[in-house]
Amino acid sequence: MDPDTLIRRWYVHRIRLDSQGTTRQVQIGTEAFARPTEWFGLSECAMTQRGLSTPAVTHRGVPHRTAVVPAQSP
Repeated sequence: MDPDTLIRRWYVHRIRLDSQGTTRQVQIGTEAFARPTEWFGLSECAMTQRGLSTPAVTHRGVPHRTAVVPAQSP
């Protein structure tokens, strides 16, 4: 993720699949500006009115955007 996007959005979510034997476990990562990506199992995440939320967003001080960031003109 480029730093400008993280500055504008404050954080992004990432998805990965971890193999465990013959199954795959979905992991949701939250990457915030100047912070490493933190990974969580689906059972630790929730869908809210603002969208997908992870413990990094709800408990670790990653701020929510309360308004949609306008697109930049070229």
